[in-house]
Amino acid sequence: MKLTTTEGADPNYLATVIKLPTIKEHPNADRLSVVEVFGDSIVIGKGSYTQGDKVVYFPVESCLSRKFLSHFNLFDKSDLNADGKTKGYFSTSARVKAIRLREIPSQGFLFKVSDLAKYYEIDENTFTIGDIFDTVGDDTLVTKYVKGSSKGSGASNVKKSRLPKWVDATIGVLPRRIRIFVYKPVNAWFNRDMEGIKAQIVDGHFAYHYKTEHLGKNMFLVKDSDRIVITSKLHGTSAVFGNVLCKRSMNPLRSLWNKLGGKIPTTEHKFVYSSRSVLKNRKDGKYTEDVWGDWAKKLDGKIPPNTIFYGEIVGYTSGGKTIQPNYDYGVLPKESEFRVYRVTYNLGHTTYEMDWDEIESECDRIGLKTVPILYHGYADALFPEIPKDENWNDQFLSVMKDTYLDKDCDLCKGKIVNEGVVLRVDNIGTNPRALKFKSPKFVIKESSARDKGMEDMEEDA
Repeated sequence: MKLTTTEGADPNYLATVIKLPTIKEHPNADRLSVVEVFGDSIVIGKGSYTQGDKVVYFPVESCLSRKFLSHFNLFDKSDLNADGKTKGYFSTSARVKAIRLREIPSQGFLFKVSDLAKYYEIDENTFTIGDIFDTVGDDTLVTKYVKGSSKGSGASNVKKSRLPKWVDATIGVLPRRIRIFVYKPVNAWFNRDMEGIKAQIVDGHFAYHYKTEHLGKNMFLVKDSDRIVITSKLHGTSAVFGNVLCKRSMNPLRSLWNKLGGKIPTTEHKFVYSSRSVLKNRKDGKYTEDVWGDWAKKLDGKIPPNTIFYGEIVGYTSGGKTIQPNYDYGVLPKESEFRVYRVTYNLGHTTYEMDWDEIESECDRIGLKTVPILYHGYADALFPEIPKDENWNDQFLSVMKDTYLDKDCDLCKGKIVNEGVVLRVDNIGTNPRALKFKSPKFVIKESSARDKGMEDMEEDA
C-alpha cells in the first residue's frame, strides 16, 4: 500500500509526515501544549505527544475522510462515531478549522503515524518524514474543503449545441447515410463558437495563476542570497486579463482559399479575462456585469499582444457592496482597484515571467498599480541581525512573522487585520516563485466566516 497524491490536487491541502518539533507550554492553560509546524502554531493536549514523534500534519481547510474520523470517534456528534458514545471536535463538514484556544491560535491537525498505520493495517515505515500525500492505497484520506453550494459563475461562456430549425428540417429529409455525413460539418459551422473563447485559445497561450503555496512549508527554497520581493496579500478577488493568440472562427471560404495557396491568417489576438478559475468572456462580445467585466472594459486595448496581467480586484462592486466585507482598501464606494502581482509574456513555446522591476514598468505604462510592496532587495539585508547558519530560514520566518503579520490593514478605513504577505523570489534568470503566509488572526476570522456560511466572491468565482 503506497502513499500517493491525486493528479491536480491543491498542494496547500495535502497531508505531510513530520517529526514533532519542540513542545512548548501553553501560557494560559495547564492541560494544553503548543507546537509550531511550518510557522503555524497548533494547540495539542498536554502529554498526548512526545517531541520527535512521527505524525501526520493536516492543514487548515483540508477535509478529512469521514470513515477515518468516525473510526477514531472524532466527530462532535456521538451518533456519527464508531462507538456511538464519544464526542470529538470535528463538525459534520469533516473540515480542519482554525480556532483560538485560550488566546493561542491553532492552525492545523496532527495525528500519530502509529495509529494511522494500524488503521490501514500497514507498516509504520510506509510513512517517511517529508512524505506529502492525500491517498493511502485506494483510500482518499484528505482533500481540499469545498463549500457545499456553488453558484457556478461563468456559465455564460457555454451554450448548448443547436441547429436552426430550417437547417435541421432540411437535413432531416435526406437519406440516412447522407444525413450522417452532412450533419457533422453543418453542426460544427453553426456551433463553431459553442464553447466561447475557451475553445479558440491556442494551446499554451493562456493560463490561470498557479497555486500560491504556503511560505512556512517551503521556506527551505529561500536562500539568504536571494533577491526577494515581499508584498501585502490583499483580500479581494483574483483576476486575469490578457491579450492572447486565438484561432479565428471557422470559415469554409478562408480554408479553401488557404488550401489553394492563399495566406489569410488563421489566428488573431483576442482580449481574454477570467476570475481565479473561470473564463468570463461572454459569447456575444459584451462584458460580464461584474467587477471582472468592469475592469475588462477599462483594459481592453491597453494590454500588448501575448501579455497577461494577474492581480487582485479590491474595493467595491459597481452596486456599492464591498468585494470582501470590511476590506475597502481606501477605495471610494462603487469603485474598485486592480492591483497587479504578476505579468507574463508568451514567447511561443515558453512563457517569460517578468521580474518585479519589469512589472512596475508595465503597470506604469498602462496606468495600473501593483499590490503594496513591503520590501524589495536581498533577503539577508532585510534582517541583517540573523546569523547566516543552518537556522537562518527558521529565524527569518519567525522575524518576518513578527514584523508583518497580525497587523492592522494600512489601506483600509476601519480597524481590521491584514490578510498577510507574499514573498516572491525574484532572482535574474530564474522563474519567480511566490509563497504566501496569512496572518493567524485573519485565518481564524476566515474560518469563522466559513462556519457561518458567509458569501466569498473569491471562492464563489
